Amino acid sequence: MPALLLITSLLVCLGAAAAHAAGPVGASYPGRRLSRMPLPAELTPLTSPAGQTMLFEAEYRSDALALLASYVAQVNGAFCGPASSVTVLNALAVGQPLQASGTYLDEPEYAYYTQDNVFDADSERVVPRSSVLRNGMSLAELASFLAAHRGVNASFKHGSDMSLQDFRDAVVSAIAQPQTFAIVNFLRSAIGEVGGGHHSPVGAYHATADSLLVLDVARYKYPAFWVSVNALYHATLPSVSDGQDRGLVFVWAPEGEQLRVGPQYIMAGVDDGHPMSTGPNHGSSSSDGSSGFPNWQMATAAVASFMVGLGVALTAAALLSASGFVTISYSGFARQAKHEEMATLVQR
Repeated sequence: MPALLLITSLLVCLGAAAAHAAGPVGASYPGRRLSRMPLPAELTPLTSPAGQTMLFEAEYRSDALALLASYVAQVNGAFCGPASSVTVLNALAVGQPLQASGTYLDEPEYAYYTQDNVFDADSERVVPRSSVLRNGMSLAELASFLAAHRGVNASFKHGSDMSLQDFRDAVVSAIAQPQTFAIVNFLRSAIGEVGGGHHSPVGAYHATADSLLVLDVARYKYPAFWVSVNALYHATLPSVSDGQDRGLVFVWAPEGEQLRVGPQYIMAGVDDGHPMSTGPNHGSSSSDGSSGFPNWQMATAAVASFMVGLGVALTAAALLSASGFVTISYSGFARQAKHEEMATLVQR
């Protein structure tokens, strides 16, 4: 009986866990928080089933695949610029610096950009670390900071210098080009989030939704999210609250190459992140108009319902057995036959 109750409890717990798999937990313990700030309804978190499906469907996504491998959270409230820089620099095919001595990682084979060693003598002459700690970075400062690193090119463009279509063409063409990345500087409150100006890399473009994937480096605050191009563009325009003119920073390698952004550089197949086709429908929607990817939310709900139902049924059976109304044979007819044989021997 205790074993049955234990199994029943586990099934109910697993079912409850599966039922919550599609959404944030939201519970908290002293000193810890298990959920981030809620995203506005107009934004789609990458971690949601819809957000993941959008990434699979995105026409241009290879930047996201490269950036997610080196995606870091900013270590303090002023370091969205350095964190975005580290994420992009580690995704570029450029030389990387040694890590700090005493870490047991200060060997050439462990060279990697961090939010410490991204500040070096060259970058200090452009944007000192002490200044970043006090004031963060402007759009122009971030571009200068990135360009100070060996093998790296960087430039910027203000939102006010672009039309909506110019903005779309520029950021999508950057995503489409190999070894070219875009970082957006936007006003959080303009897209319904809490906060002020913020830098984060852009990883993918979904044409049907006309949305961009922003890899938010304040990962403790918001997850990576999809936002419409229109909303993000307007979040880069001069704001009434602080008058700052925000926009895009472009980062590319190798050093000395010209920046190639604009509609003429948006070419499907150049750097779109799709694997090689294995069939006529690979990477596209199925013939009935569905996305071709499983609906994980429905599958999760079905599994949750089954497990909770099974757990409830076993609980009821255990209670009835304990009360004497029902006798349960745990091992089936084989064990029942064995018991009958033993009873006969006792009677003899």
